[in-house]
Amino acid sequence: MSAYRTAIETNYRMIKGENIAENEREAIVGELLGAAEAVPAMPTGSRAMYPVFFIPPEGVKLQSLMAQIPKTKILAGNMYELEILRVLCLLAPEDPRVASMRDATLERLRSTCFGWEDDGVGECFDASLIVLRFLCAAAPGDRGWIRSRIENYNRHAGERKRPWFSLWYFWLCLSEMPLELAQIAISKNDIFRLKEEITLPSNYPNIFQILWDNVSLGDVEFADWLRVIWKELRVSVLCALTLGVVVFGKVMAVDRKDATVA
Repeated sequence: MSAYRTAIETNYRMIKGENIAENEREAIVGELLGAAEAVPAMPTGSRAMYPVFFIPPEGVKLQSLMAQIPKTKILAGNMYELEILRVLCLLAPEDPRVASMRDATLERLRSTCFGWEDDGVGECFDASLIVLRFLCAAAPGDRGWIRSRIENYNRHAGERKRPWFSLWYFWLCLSEMPLELAQIAISKNDIFRLKEEITLPSNYPNIFQILWDNVSLGDVEFADWLRVIWKELRVSVLCALTLGVVVFGKVMAVDRKDATVA
């Protein structure tokens, strides 16, 4: 469990733009690799739905990056393994053990409904988002696969009322995926095709508070100016589009009603 906690804490630090020193990177990688299964049981069936290298402890309730508590073993197990592997892919992509686990996991995900197919059912929908973010770190060059997970989200996000963290996690994925794919998704306004109101947690008054709390420039040098500009543009576009949706909804739902009464 401590390895998963380390992975989540490292996630938060990287999201906020914090620089992680080389010696600390090595310590994190060492801890995460030390938590891997000594003799992983490789899947034998046609569907490899459950993790292989990092198995969550029995009887422990896990929390996702957004404090979501999974209800199914499919989401809990894949969330546990993919979040740890994602950090390893970012901190030690050339390590032979990391590369081997990454390649085997990518192959496993190709056999799953949430990782490869059209799936918007229950927590498989959430697992598909975990896969999307993992792909952005583990296989950023596989544009077709990443695009398929974006399309899976767009097809099913508005089918029913979903918790706030699904949309927030998708926004996080957009901020970390290859630039051209993020631009396509944003320009199509696909992320704002919402049919139901988003329920935000009580400790966050609105979606802008979530964005503000989780996007930070960190220690920026002059050489990073393009990255900084792109990050600021992303936040600006997301905020502008969200405000546009809110104002449009007010005009359609409130102002039109007032005009009819008058």
